[in-house]
Amino acid sequence: MAELRMIHDKAIDRASEDDRVWFDANPDRHFRIRDLIPYEFNERMPDPQPGFTLRTFVAQMSPGVRLRLPCEILDYLTNETATDAALKTLFRQIAPVQFKQYLQMKKGVRAAKKARKDEGGASGEV
Repeated sequence: MAELRMIHDKAIDRASEDDRVWFDANPDRHFRIRDLIPYEFNERMPDPQPGFTLRTFVAQMSPGVRLRLPCEILDYLTNETATDAALKTLFRQIAPVQFKQYLQMKKGVRAAKKARKDEGGASGEV
């Protein structure tokens, strides 16, 4: 059991580093899909439905804070060509409620900051 835990921990470290490097290289992205890294999830992954592949969906909640979910992705959607817009739609379907709420809260905070900045800019204040 301890050996399996060690394998799992190494897989998580590898996945986290791979995701960090990818998001550092793609700073305007919030979502990505990638191939599963063996043992990155605790449970045994089921076989995907025909026409789908099992991959890891990664959402960067804020710099350095990421959510990883195993999910079935249509075969034709490649890791390299999946857009943030397409993945955001998928995220809304598969993410746990608390993560959806977190992103909504962040969106509200950004909108409020923009509104304050716009008001300050219009009056000459910064």
